[in-house]
Amino acid sequence: MVRCQEAHPDFCAAVTWDGLAWHLLWMPALALTVLMSCVMPVLHHLWIRNSRSRLVRKIRRVIGSVDSDKVRYPLVLNSCFLLEMTLSIWFAVQWVLRSYVHTVTESSKTADQILCCFFLVTYLVNAMRNQFAVTYTLQPTALITLFTVVPTFMRPPDDRAAWFSFSYLRIANAVNAYEKLEKTGALRDVSEMKRGYAVTLLRTMVLVVILSGTTFSLEVLGDPAMFVDSPVTTDMGQISFIQMVYWIFTTISTVGYGDFSPTTTLSRLFIIMAIIVGVCFFSTEVGNLMELHKLQSSGQGKWKPYKGNSHVIVIGGGVRGSSSVLKSFLDEIFSHKHGSENAGLGWPNVSFMASADQPRELREAIASLPRHARARTNYFMGDPTRHQDMERLRMGEADLVVIITDLNAPDIDQEDTSNILRALAVKQSHPHVNLRLMLQRPASKVKAVRAGIWPSRCFSINEMKCALFGLSCPVRGWSTMVAHCLISEDDGEDGPGGPVVDEEGWFTDFKQGRDFNLGGFLAGHSFAGVEFLAFVRQASRMGVMPIAVQVNGTLDVNPIGYTLQAGDVVFAFHHGSHYLKHFEEPGATDWRAMFLSNQQAAVMDVRTMPSDPVPVVQSDARFLTAEKPGISPSSPSTPSSSKPGLRRLQTLLEFPMPRAVFNSAKDGIPSLEDLEKKANSIAADGGHYILVILAGNPWNQMQALLRTLRGKHLPFHVPIVILSSAAPSSDHLASMFKSTPRLGLIQTGKMVGVSDLSRAGMMEARCIMLYAGNASEAAVSDRRMLDGAGVTMLAAIEGALCETESAGTHIVLELHRQESVKFMHRFPLTEDHYSQGSEWKFDPNESFTNHPRFASGSIFTASCLGALVARSFYTPGIVELLENMVLDDGLEHPAHPWQVALPEGFADKTYGELVEFLCDPSRGALCLGLYRRCFPGMGSSSGYVMTNPKPVTKLRADDLVTVLAPASFGRDCFEKNMVVGVMGAPSADEPEEGPRVDSKQVFDSFETDEGRNRRVRCAALMSSKPTRVFSRTSRA
Repeated sequence: MVRCQEAHPDFCAAVTWDGLAWHLLWMPALALTVLMSCVMPVLHHLWIRNSRSRLVRKIRRVIGSVDSDKVRYPLVLNSCFLLEMTLSIWFAVQWVLRSYVHTVTESSKTADQILCCFFLVTYLVNAMRNQFAVTYTLQPTALITLFTVVPTFMRPPDDRAAWFSFSYLRIANAVNAYEKLEKTGALRDVSEMKRGYAVTLLRTMVLVVILSGTTFSLEVLGDPAMFVDSPVTTDMGQISFIQMVYWIFTTISTVGYGDFSPTTTLSRLFIIMAIIVGVCFFSTEVGNLMELHKLQSSGQGKWKPYKGNSHVIVIGGGVRGSSSVLKSFLDEIFSHKHGSENAGLGWPNVSFMASADQPRELREAIASLPRHARARTNYFMGDPTRHQDMERLRMGEADLVVIITDLNAPDIDQEDTSNILRALAVKQSHPHVNLRLMLQRPASKVKAVRAGIWPSRCFSINEMKCALFGLSCPVRGWSTMVAHCLISEDDGEDGPGGPVVDEEGWFTDFKQGRDFNLGGFLAGHSFAGVEFLAFVRQASRMGVMPIAVQVNGTLDVNPIGYTLQAGDVVFAFHHGSHYLKHFEEPGATDWRAMFLSNQQAAVMDVRTMPSDPVPVVQSDARFLTAEKPGISPSSPSTPSSSKPGLRRLQTLLEFPMPRAVFNSAKDGIPSLEDLEKKANSIAADGGHYILVILAGNPWNQMQALLRTLRGKHLPFHVPIVILSSAAPSSDHLASMFKSTPRLGLIQTGKMVGVSDLSRAGMMEARCIMLYAGNASEAAVSDRRMLDGAGVTMLAAIEGALCETESAGTHIVLELHRQESVKFMHRFPLTEDHYSQGSEWKFDPNESFTNHPRFASGSIFTASCLGALVARSFYTPGIVELLENMVLDDGLEHPAHPWQVALPEGFADKTYGELVEFLCDPSRGALCLGLYRRCFPGMGSSSGYVMTNPKPVTKLRADDLVTVLAPASFGRDCFEKNMVVGVMGAPSADEPEEGPRVDSKQVFDSFETDEGRNRRVRCAALMSSKPTRVFSRTSRA
């Protein structure tokens, strides 16, 4: 055979491996090495570090990101993709033409270099869309760009082999550019059939061109020296081992080119057996691979780590039912903030297991995740209570096992019982595993604790939901502020669901207010012996707001009087880990390991408690691997029975089951007629709360909500009227209405209407709470319509308020689904005209956490609590912290949430000055944030939350301050008429049959400017009365 170089010496002589390898292969490889080792790491670091700078934000508005093509100027990005697709095809066509003419003119070389300049621009754009990640350089499209662009610039001008290159590979980038065009929605006006034909034709053309071009190139180049074959001559022809491998493979795969055939008798007999064995083997192995792929895709396979060693397993009814909390869990655990900023932990591998096929909602939720997050997610079918299925997931090696409840379960008690059994099965098989159990009923948590689950490892989502919902009345925006502690925002304006037009002024402040982190650190030696509030004053000047300390294994919020020790775990709000360097212990071990180690020590002490008739929960042995070298955990020195860390456990163990409580009092139960008369009297007085039960019979949850509104620490009792179509049972009448002061009930018809609300004193109410109830009891079959009753009721109430020209009534709505915000006005109907003139446009993908009603604390959904268990992977103790902040479980907490007016004289001062003023030992209040108006000075009552503003934030005269403070602080502020939202409310000590108060004179001062002017300004917010103090080992 004659080689190309010999047959065509005029244009093929220089086309050899030796002559072209340097320019076509080694120089692009060298450029790739430099990019991966030097350029990309530096650019990635700078990009991440300045991700919130104005320049980077503007760039992302124009080019988007790899996970979102939602940009401000889509025409620019679409034009870039269209040009890349067109020019890539033209580059490949040019290569085909040159394979025939075998020459390149000077003008063609210049045109090639101009095109390659554009390809370099697209390379830079795509690198920025991938945040200059090193892995981007190894993507096929990036490699093709390097291996086609670099030789164009580096080959000598007199190269006789200039016509030969690998530029035909650029046609593969045309397919990638087309897929990006479809993703941006540029082709949405083209029919799906036409798009299908176009992409199929393009992919076919790419496959043919690449295979043909590669074969052509390899034949022209010939074999390099190391691959030169040395065949021997036989009757079969020129054969060698490589040729026989090629021939056998084509034969047993049933392709059979026919270019070789055996000639000897023995080889023919052998090839008969070889064909039979080979075909059977080939078919069997292919079938095995297909079966293995089928098992893996159907969830019957085994888990294997993707990247990193962290592994989170999610089981429970919420997986099978694809509960709404699951989407919140996924969004939080795969937040970009955790992937890049959380002490190198990075994203974990997440495995789901349920006994049914993967639900469609879960599949869609996973598909919406970033590309690298999807690769870390797996779904398995199986029974998580069976040891064999646990071994498939390597449950014993998992960093966290989460049991999520199904909020749509038809039988809540059965759902909780099943999840408790799953937790016990996991605990029995793997007692050392880090477990989080999510339940619905508070009574189910008592059952779980008595069954042996440590209290810090389980929580009731309905209990937290009701507490947050109830606190949203006296503390406006409280649910939003708590959600900011749980949900990590990904680049607000640039990420999916963020505004892509010029922002409204209030939204800029709101977004800056949620730009903070909640985490822990180990207190340094320089702060040993410093009282907590003094430490808060020092830290607040640096943008760090400590809120809790781990004392004897238990988190204590605002521990007034406590003296810090070196190595104490402190939880704080901060704006970046670099702010903590001034306060944390240098060179100490990870605070997470210390926190869990201290918690384990508290658990182990339970095992040494003296015998008691109350059953004692056994230890979970350990919650983390062996302790790392560093500061040793504090060793408790007091008997375990007096430890504050055991108070919650002892309370739960001694807590009687609900049925025993309900059956304990049958005499004197108020009748429905008496409760209705009481409700009418409350409505006539005004200044009350209206609680509307939209669906179902959630009276067990109402107990938790009423316990929040009637907490022992509250110095006031705002009257409450409940509207419900379902009558409570005699047990609930005894446990709720008999013992709860200033509480009335109006039983309505089939569904609560606006007329019922008018009867309940809607126009004179302080707050209207629309409680959604249990999703399983909603009278709808389509999950998307679960919130229909609440959304329509809210619109009807706002319409009625508009007709009567009554504005300012605070309305709080619970939603089952975050997606239901798209059915609602952004502002109340009475406030819509204030937002006119802004450049906001309707966005169907606007996220729940960017909605103005969420910013004001007017809407809330329990699905946000799915982020709580996800956050517990990155921030151990977040569940305990949240319980201490929102629950009133009968324990004596050192701090409670309050919302007070801005002290006199602080208008136009800074937030940092306010923090130092309030955390003085005579007041003992920790500032968490502000609540301010969206449109100040315009008569509007719409507001928004600013959580943990920066110390330099300027204060407004009408700002409301949200604090965590002792009961004495709230009592003194109430006496001074400073607690916003309850001004003029009856005192907790005032007899229920006291004189009526004119609600018009005591209405919430935040609603109207006139009320604001009537507010009593405080000359001295608090007296110098000392607050409660406690030591490390005991608290008064």
